Amino acid sequence: MISQTSQNFDEGSSRALSNATKNAIAYCEKNAKVPVKVTFRKLMFEVEHKFSEEERVYRKDAGFPDVPSVRKQLLKECSGYAMPGQTLYIMGASGAGKTTLLNAISDRIGVGKG
Repeated sequence: MISQTSQNFDEGSSRALSNATKNAIAYCEKNAKVPVKVTFRKLMFEVEHKFSEEERVYRKDAGFPDVPSVRKQLLKECSGYAMPGQTLYIMGASGAGKTTLLNAISDRIGVGKG
């Protein structure tokens, strides 16, 4: 059985779902035990950028303080949710942090010291 969402997409769209996609949806619907709602609140992630000697010289010549590193916040209190059986679109400009957000939600970001 194919979900209502995928049926509507298949019938109402100029682009039909491939058989492989239909099979994947059917497999997931058949084998899914419990639907899961993914929720994240005030998700934050920052990294430490250590300057090379060349960068430190350039920064000093440009009038910046001579520091060995700076911390950069990549995710700033991001919140959201994804409902089971629904498509979630994550949109943003290049460099906005879409991949970082997905990596943080899926626990693919390693936790280091600091």
